[in-house]
Amino acid sequence: MVKEIVDFQEANLWKNINDGDTIKEIILIGKYIEVQGKEKSWEYLADINMITVSLKGINNEDSKKLENGKIYKIIGELKKYKTLENPKGSNQLEVKEIEKVENENIYLNTLKRKEEILKRKKIDVLSVIKKKIDKKEKINLLYIVSKSFDINNKKRDILNDLYLNEKEKKILKYDFGLDFENESNIIRMKTKTNEFFDKKRVLSEIRKKQKNKKIDGLVFIKGGGNDLDYFDDIVFCEKIVELGVPFITAIGHTNDNDLLLSQLSDANYNTPTRLGIGFLEIYNTINSENIEEKLGSAKTKNVIFMFIIVILLGYSIFSTFFMKREVKEKNETTKIEEVSREKNIKIEEVKKEEKNNTTKNTLKENLNNLKEKIITPEKKESNNQKNISTKKVENKSKKLIYSEDYLYTVLSWKGYRGERAIQEFQRDNGMKVTGKVDENLLKKLGIKIEYK
Repeated sequence: MVKEIVDFQEANLWKNINDGDTIKEIILIGKYIEVQGKEKSWEYLADINMITVSLKGINNEDSKKLENGKIYKIIGELKKYKTLENPKGSNQLEVKEIEKVENENIYLNTLKRKEEILKRKKIDVLSVIKKKIDKKEKINLLYIVSKSFDINNKKRDILNDLYLNEKEKKILKYDFGLDFENESNIIRMKTKTNEFFDKKRVLSEIRKKQKNKKIDGLVFIKGGGNDLDYFDDIVFCEKIVELGVPFITAIGHTNDNDLLLSQLSDANYNTPTRLGIGFLEIYNTINSENIEEKLGSAKTKNVIFMFIIVILLGYSIFSTFFMKREVKEKNETTKIEEVSREKNIKIEEVKKEEKNNTTKNTLKENLNNLKEKIITPEKKESNNQKNISTKKVENKSKKLIYSEDYLYTVLSWKGYRGERAIQEFQRDNGMKVTGKVDENLLKKLGIKIEYK
């Protein structure tokens, strides 16, 4: 008997059929969806994850009976077609028999499981990581990463998409515990083999690591394009949630973020490259805050020092005033004294006056020196603050329009895959390595250039 399939992704149907291949007989259960266009309508069958299969060959009699949003069991022949506009392929079911599902429990129970798991309470795992780095504590992250592979005699590893240079690689290693060499905290996924058994192996290895020491978080990393069924499996996602460990996802391209595991994650990054950027931003933010704190402390010390000098200067002026007053009173009471003594007193006054002037000049010099010391750090602080901002915003008069999926497909035809595909193609073709899409790249790939 052919298995009745409610969750299309879980059955791994799509990776087993290529363009033009067919599965002669299959039973799919899902919601019938009719989309009305201006000139014609399209008919689909959708599973609990809203993965759709277009329906073809429905006769008029069955078409009249179908109700939008109701659940049906459809027996038919499954095919896949690929086009330049849709390189991933379009799934079509040639209908042979249609039967309305009166008892919807099988479908609804699976749907309920998905709804329940999505209610999980999320943890601010990025704040936990930030606090540990700030306190210079060791972070214990466990990375679950797709296997590396060879293409055109070159080793491709998705982990290399996380950094641009050796400095960034060292930060990820020493501050985020990503062990590139020994891979002691990395579990490699085999998404192109028998996924059922590999999921069991991955879960078993995570539990084993969890027993040995406390894990601060799991990080799932995989490039996009294909073999993503792994992360839409309800059973696998349920098991990950049951581990009770916060987890981060960086799976696929920017349009692959509807995966169940990505929706459940405590922090989701659009791509592996964005994960690397996010981690480095956390590191740079903490360093900037520490620099500002040190500058603020130095400024406070300078203010206190200046306050002490002002008090000493005031005391000196105050003392000089009363000293003069005392001398004047003395002179008035000693008018009957000898002229010689008066002369001596006057000479003494002149000496004291000179001494006071010398004291004032010394204090003035000290005050000027102090101002220089205070102003200098403030200037340095101002210069440092100017240097902190490193981002540049480019304004362009016109914007290129292109299909990201088609771009990566053309790069794939030429042997380049993953988030670093553009950089490697530019490097191999003697172009300026920017990792960005521009006119030269599109011309080199033979893609039509359009502007917005």
